[in-house]
Amino acid sequence: MKKRSLWGARFSLNKAWGPGLGIAMVLVGTVIGAGFASGAEIMAYFTRYGEAGFLGMLAAGLLIFLGTYGTLKIAYEYQDTDYGRFTERIAGKWAGAVLDAVVTLSMLLGYGVMLSGTGAIAEQQWGISKYPAMLAMAAACYLPLRRGSTGILAVCRVLTPILIIGGLLLGLYSVLGYARGQETAGLLLQPLSVFSALPLENWPQALFSGILYASYNMLGAAAVLAGLAGEMRRREDIWRAAWIGTAVLVVLTLALGVATFLNYDTIQGVSIPALALLEEHAVWQQLYVGVLLGAMYTTAISDGFGVLNRVRGCGVNRNLLCLLLTGAAFLLAQLGFGDLVDKGYRLFGYLGIGQLILIAVHALAKDTIPNKGDIHEKKQWRRRK
Repeated sequence: MKKRSLWGARFSLNKAWGPGLGIAMVLVGTVIGAGFASGAEIMAYFTRYGEAGFLGMLAAGLLIFLGTYGTLKIAYEYQDTDYGRFTERIAGKWAGAVLDAVVTLSMLLGYGVMLSGTGAIAEQQWGISKYPAMLAMAAACYLPLRRGSTGILAVCRVLTPILIIGGLLLGLYSVLGYARGQETAGLLLQPLSVFSALPLENWPQALFSGILYASYNMLGAAAVLAGLAGEMRRREDIWRAAWIGTAVLVVLTLALGVATFLNYDTIQGVSIPALALLEEHAVWQQLYVGVLLGAMYTTAISDGFGVLNRVRGCGVNRNLLCLLLTGAAFLLAQLGFGDLVDKGYRLFGYLGIGQLILIAVHALAKDTIPNKGDIHEKKQWRRRK
């Protein structure tokens, strides 16, 4: 019997896990945007509720898993990348049309937030005008948006692991106390006034905040994931993408949650809490600025891809659509980073609860597709049905 080389084994592993792992990285790259990586989202949705906020994080993780699995399940079953038909299948014709419009607007908002966040960093960290930085980010998004799913997968495969490492290191760095000039021999959890000011009795609010967080993020993520239907080759890709992507997000959320929780008194009210944690270490702070920009970039192209995937059938050239989309997001970014994250995200969080429930119901429904086999086998099965 012919022995397989180590290189051949690695190639087979990459081939088997590639689609699921790649889609998981797209999910992580879509969620980890300016608000998440900066710590602003974690503060607004979780840390403000004290210890109960960690319960909200776990609830959000569970809902994101169900939403991701349900979305990929529908996309795989129908092999249809059109998000309009996706919403029609889960909500019906009229309600689906309304949901489709809400999701498209939420992704346009997300694109605008990423451009606005880039400008905010340019002004706050480098003391330059925000407009050149915003234009540079928009230009960098243009090429992967033109390439479609191939471009977004390529970018997320490269940048998302860097974002994951950056977020974990920031959490560890802050917990150990080095960001505040403290020398520790081991893990030091310092009791702050937040423990008494925000007790565990806030768990109902924390749970609901976790639901809002998951519903908003799944609004845009569902459209992006549905557009990747053609990337999945086997039923196992759905599970791999859902659990890997969700596990990474939960770990990152907990890491940043602990970091902001322990330093709540000193970073409360700061627009970019993550950079405030590193204010005494200029070099590390500038390195994390790169992480923030990478997070904004992956989310911007993910949201842009979702919008383009929705309007691609309007008969307009894709290059022109990319330009029109970027122009609209640029105008939206003028509203300001803080207002867009706080008010815009919460508004669409409320609107997205219905979609999250519908997708979660589908995720828990009985499987109707083959457990094994490639795309060609599945298509033959569908024709028999």
